[in-house]
Amino acid sequence: EEKPREDDGEISDEEDIRKVLQSTEPVVSRRAALPSGTIDFQLLSDGNKPEYSEAALSAVDFHPNGSILLTAAPDYRLRLFQTDGTTSTKLQTIRFKDMPLRNAKFTPDGSKIICTAARPSYSIVDVESSKVNIIKGFGQDERNHSVFSLSPVENQVAFSSSTGSTHIVSLSTHQTLFSVKGDGPCNASCYVPNNPYQLMTSGGSKVYVWDTRTRRPLRIHEDEGSSEITSLDVSRNKYAVGSASGVVNVYDIPAGWPADPLHAAPAPRKALMSLTTEASFASFNPQGEILCIGSIKKKNAVRLVHTATLTTFANFPRVNHQYRKPTCVAFSPSSGLLCVGNDRGRALLMQLSYYGSA
Repeated sequence: EEKPREDDGEISDEEDIRKVLQSTEPVVSRRAALPSGTIDFQLLSDGNKPEYSEAALSAVDFHPNGSILLTAAPDYRLRLFQTDGTTSTKLQTIRFKDMPLRNAKFTPDGSKIICTAARPSYSIVDVESSKVNIIKGFGQDERNHSVFSLSPVENQVAFSSSTGSTHIVSLSTHQTLFSVKGDGPCNASCYVPNNPYQLMTSGGSKVYVWDTRTRRPLRIHEDEGSSEITSLDVSRNKYAVGSASGVVNVYDIPAGWPADPLHAAPAPRKALMSLTTEASFASFNPQGEILCIGSIKKKNAVRLVHTATLTTFANFPRVNHQYRKPTCVAFSPSSGLLCVGNDRGRALLMQLSYYGSA
């Protein structure tokens, strides 16, 4: 169900897109640990300046090579841009007939893009050819699979539904490998880096830790002080749980985790209270040194947190700069670029000097 792609950008040939995809992956070399207090960053031209979305952005993501940015929105369009932090060039726009996009992410190898909406199906876009493959969902009783997460080490994707079921699907065959079920609807899920574990929310305020090998829950706990979990993300040694109240609890992942009893109730290392409305997103950078949190409910409600000390950077966001209402966030693979999508369809781009270029 794909309409012909728009082709009014500067790069339109499949061969040119292939060249961008084959560009060298960024290399990060640093001497000292990321300091806390303030962070050195520069505001850049919008990543999607060649063609803004006609609705609030629902997703932004960087290709694994760091040179391609995607934006997705309920305007039925997926857009790809080549960006280096200085200039942005539109690569392509793909229009969907009946899919107001709620989420979109590159697969770990960068060859495909998974797209979802409040539909009983999902789409897989081939990055080079722009061909769209629509995959039927998991039953008419599960009409919303917009929540999904990609395994960084296994060739699989986890789709969660409003019924509480999460289906682990092979990216190669598109077949369901197995399914797990929590106590209620799942609002967020993520895979633990370099581990066979998956975190997911369930039943309002519960966090589940699943072992994808045994297909059993290893830990189930209530998020402290929360009535509804609205966001979730994990790094190598921490996980962050955002709530409808705006509080973001950060929990440690100790050595041997999660060997505690099934229903052990961990205490958060810290409750972050810099947001006063719903924590719509919480995202660690690839190095696990920065946590970006934000709320779609309030203008300029986006913060960067130094994860070693769990303190916010005092100079972010910049005073007097209009970020509008932030809706989504993504770091480039090297963390040289930070992209914040907003309710005006703009992909705000910033360079984090500590990490160098894109």
